[in-house]
Amino acid sequence: MSDLHCRLSGSPTESILEVGATRIPPLNHPIQALLSLFSARQPHADALLLPGDLTNRACREGLNQGWDFAIEVARSLGTEKVIPVLGNHDVDSRRSRPDRDAFYDVRNLRPGFPFKDEDACRMYFSEGFCIEQIGEFTQVIAINTVIDHHNEQTAQQGGFDDGRVHRLSEFLKAAQVRPIRIAVMHHHPILHSGPFNKDLDVIQNGDKMIKVLRENGCRLVVHGHKHLARLSMSDGVAVFASGSFSANLGIFASSMANMFHFAEIEELNGHVRGRIETWVFHYGTGWGRANPAHSGFCFSTGFGAIEHVDRIAALLVDLAVSSPSLDRFPNEQVLAAVPDFAYLTPAEVSALEIPLRAEKLQLLDGNEGVAELWRLSGS
Repeated sequence: MSDLHCRLSGSPTESILEVGATRIPPLNHPIQALLSLFSARQPHADALLLPGDLTNRACREGLNQGWDFAIEVARSLGTEKVIPVLGNHDVDSRRSRPDRDAFYDVRNLRPGFPFKDEDACRMYFSEGFCIEQIGEFTQVIAINTVIDHHNEQTAQQGGFDDGRVHRLSEFLKAAQVRPIRIAVMHHHPILHSGPFNKDLDVIQNGDKMIKVLRENGCRLVVHGHKHLARLSMSDGVAVFASGSFSANLGIFASSMANMFHFAEIEELNGHVRGRIETWVFHYGTGWGRANPAHSGFCFSTGFGAIEHVDRIAALLVDLAVSSPSLDRFPNEQVLAAVPDFAYLTPAEVSALEIPLRAEKLQLLDGNEGVAELWRLSGS
């Protein structure tokens, strides 16, 4: 649940999430509508990740309310484990209260924020990283990409200098390794250009950060900030850009909706892979399944496929050749023949189009994460 941008009612309408807003009717309020969805579907989570910008323009009341919302959502998911990182809107880099440092509110918000463990809090604010455990198998590496946001000039982009990257590497090497390691940060470590603007705030040495994370067993990076959901692979690491939960997207809303994500991650024989489901909010109708044509992202996708795309294309062709009388192969047959298909990223699925079309085959996706293989007419 990323980029809430919770604001005061009298502040600029840069978010649809207001401090103290009424929650009836439920489908007009993104948090209450989400709780209604959970009540109907009864999902469970091991943890709730918050990739930054709980509040908007360093609004202290929004920070408090955003954290309360996160705890409420986590409780509804059956977990007390809430893992946040700070975003540029969470710290007062513009110094609206010049008598206090930019990190005063986030350091002193309340006991247990951002982490229950005081040593983790000290490390996060001083070194820029810490580790949170989820059960016995999973670690979340929380990275502070706003650690140098002390004034308006330094807050122009995410940062994590080479010295910190080195210390992160040494820390991860010394820490007890769990089978699954996930990194969470606010800013993006790889280039992320949107449909309406250039990318000017990417972490400049993000490639070094990705390399260190990969070398120390991390196979998934989750970030926020861009408000444009994207899942891609970089140096063997899946990089997932979360959509914004409740920012007012303005012109961006024509290409990307407000989002909430479920991720299911597993480790098998040293290999980590996962599936991600995405739900989108529409005022008055609540949360529904994402759709790439209307929401900017697919409802169900994956990462961590072992087989190369070319090999998967060949296996799909073999499936079609094995049953020449069939024109349609449902999702169950596709997954039985190619189990790795479920763990392809959106870009990898798109890469199948050309080799399949050459064999007069086509993947039809119903936008529910269910793909069928069809023969093209006349083939």
